[in-house]
Amino acid sequence: MPDTTITLINGKKVIVQNPPEEVLVLIQNYYKEIGLQQVYKQVGDQNE
Repeated sequence: MPDTTITLINGKKVIVQNPPEEVLVLIQNYYKEIGLQQVYKQVGDQNE
């Protein structure tokens, strides 16, 4: 199984064994849990 590399905003890299799709779902769930999902969507919309 290939590893997934996550690059943080400070430039550090974290390598995980989870596939990219699973990492994305976990991040989205975390944002929902802490109330940042709407902010995440708004920022994403501005970048498109």
